[in-house]
This record gives sequence, structure tokens and C-alpha cells, in this order.
Amino acid sequence: MQLREADEKYLRWVFSLMAVIYFFTMLHPLTNNLIFLKLSYAAMFVVSIGCLPFFLSNSGRNRLVVVLIFYLVVMVVIGLFRQNWSSYIFFDLKNFFFLLILFIPFNKRTLVYLLNRLPNLMAGLLLIGLPVSWYFILAMGLQPAGVGERLSADLDSVKFDFVYSYKFVDFSVLLLPFINVIKGFRKIVVILSALTFLLVSFFTLTRGATFVCVIGFISMFYMMMHSKKSTDGLKILLFVTIMAFLVIQVYNLNKLNSTYSSLLFRLNDKENFTTFRADEQSDFFNFSTIDEILLGRGMGGSHFFGIWSGSMGASLTHGMNMTHFGYLYLILKGGVILLVIIYGMALHAMVKLWKYGGTYQAYSIVIILYLFYEISITKFYDPFYLFLLLMAIYVARNLPGYSSQNKLLLQQNLGQPAA
Repeated sequence: MQLREADEKYLRWVFSLMAVIYFFTMLHPLTNNLIFLKLSYAAMFVVSIGCLPFFLSNSGRNRLVVVLIFYLVVMVVIGLFRQNWSSYIFFDLKNFFFLLILFIPFNKRTLVYLLNRLPNLMAGLLLIGLPVSWYFILAMGLQPAGVGERLSADLDSVKFDFVYSYKFVDFSVLLLPFINVIKGFRKIVVILSALTFLLVSFFTLTRGATFVCVIGFISMFYMMMHSKKSTDGLKILLFVTIMAFLVIQVYNLNKLNSTYSSLLFRLNDKENFTTFRADEQSDFFNFSTIDEILLGRGMGGSHFFGIWSGSMGASLTHGMNMTHFGYLYLILKGGVILLVIIYGMALHAMVKLWKYGGTYQAYSIVIILYLFYEISITKFYDPFYLFLLLMAIYVARNLPGYSSQNKLLLQQNLGQPAA
């Protein structure tokens, strides 16, 4: 495989806009001003528009991705034909056309940037995001929840401000597999951010997020075990142990045991705590037409299924624009066809990257964590989860088919080991 020497300026440009999106998203709750949220949406459109020329000039490189892009155009047509609400169409456009970053030119410097520089830059965002999350934790007051409190929060739609206690650090769990390439103090920031996300998820009895965090930490230790930096692994393990001890001291052990029992109860009592997700899924397939299941409802597609068919959906004139299950979200927008394309690309990339080992394997774990999270709640509309998922697919689709010879050649071109 011959990798051309070129500048990684396009990826640097995309990351700069991701940082802008991050800060605008953060300023929204801090200032209570919707203009920053709208500006973050606008920045996502700038990324898509900026990548459009790459698609037009390199559209023959990967037919599957080209099919995906043209299918997105079909989704726009379906959305307009169905007269979906314009605000919902706008919201979906910013998410789905973000996939155009898959056409950014790929070269040697781009690959080095993705393997080493990008994880460190993403970790750098947490240097600001972590203190902001702690600010919201202190402002809202983080206490372990019981089943009763969690159930009332689910049913009564109480204040959602607490989401900001983890919103700016939740993607840190996707950075844990990169612990071997993240440098210096940023390692600690990533771990602290992931621990904060785990703590908030655990205390609020958020099952999917809690177990994604657990898997993330397991993957971190797995990557350290396969690294020559064993002393770093011992230091990090000691740090995590100390942090866990401090948490136990701040929140007494009885409260933590109670919260753990409540979380297990929510896991086991599916009749009371997963019914609304199951009802949403069941209603979707029972009341959707064959063409809606196959092709979806297009950009801006919405529904009144599950809990949204009752009092919670009464205020939604145009229906709910998302679903809880990630796979159902893709079917809602683009049908089974879109689901097969996107999950197909993700699974293919996951297997390919795993075979290459090293930091490539870290990107493979990103896909695993993303797909696992989607079992509980869709993450496709989260710009940072989507960005890291697409970067993993981007790396995989530009690598040659795995073989020991290709792996060796790749190591020689990069001047460093790939595993």
C-alpha cells in the first residue's frame, strides 16, 4: 500500500469545527441562550458543506458510501413529499449529511493524525468540559437515586438540567481505548471524565450508560495489557482505585449499595422499566406500512408511538423526532435499507480494524461501544459520538484488506509499529 505524503489540513479543519460545536453546545446551558445551540447546528452544516467537494471529486472510490449519500438525497425527497415538519428536516439534515466527512482525502499524514493526534485533541476538549460538568454536579446536587425517585423522574418529566452534568464528558468513554496514545495529564482528564460520566449514570440509574462506561474501562485495561507501557497501567489502576475510595468516602457505602440494588432492580424488572421502549418498538412495526419500514419516513420523520401516544406526546404537534433504540431511529428515518448500510459499514470496519491491532483496535472498540450504547438509546444525533464513529469507519475504509504483508507494509510506511 503506497501512502502519499500530504497535509492533514482537512482533518484539522474538521476538528476545529468540532471544537467550535463543543463550545457552542457548552455555552447554551451556561448562558441559557438558544442562539449557541443554533450556532452549533450551523457549524455541523459547515462541516458537511465543506466536505461536499471531496465527495464530488472522489465519488468513485467507494460505491457503498456513494450509495449511502445518494440514499440520503432520497430521504430528503421522501421527507419533503410527506410534508414532514421543516424544523425536524433541518435537524436530521445536520446529522445525516455529516457523513460527508467520510470523503476527506486520505494519506500518510492523515493516518498518523488519526492514530496519534486526534485522540489527544479530543481529550483536550475535556480540559474545559470536565470543570463545567463538575459545576453542574455541584449546582444540581448529585445524590444516589432510589427506584422511586428514578421512576417519578421518568414519568413526571422533572427538570432535565441535570443532563449537563455529563453531557460534556460522556464521549470520554470512547477515548478510554486510546489510553496508550493519549499523553501526559490528558490521560488523567480522560479517566476523570469517564469516572464522572459513570458516577452520574450510576446515581441516576441509567442502565445503558453505566454499562457502556464499565465496558469502556474494561477496554482501557485490555489495551494497556497489550502495551509495553505496563508501568503506566499500574499507575492508572492505582489512580482509579484511589478515586473509587474517595467516592465511597463522600457518598457512604450504604447509599451506594442502595443505588446498586436499585440499578439491578431496574435491570431485572423489565415489565415496569423497559415497557415504554418495547411499546415504542412494537407500535412502530404494528402501525407502520411496509414502505415505511423499508424506506423510512424520510428526513424529519416522526411518530406518536409508545409513551408518545399518551400524555407525554400531547404537546408534540408534529410527533417525536427520535426513538429510544438506535436501530429503530435509523429505520424511522431511512428504513431497513439505511440500517443495513450504516450498521453494515460499522460492523465491517470493526472487524477490519480489530485485525490490524494497536491503535486500529482502539477505533474498533469505539464502534463496539457505540453499537452497545445504541441498544439502550440512539447516539446518532450526538455530534461527538457520531464523529468518532465516522472516524473509525473512515480509517477502516481507507486501509487495504487485512493481511500480514499489508500490515507490515503499513508499519514501514508510517515508520512505527501498527500493533
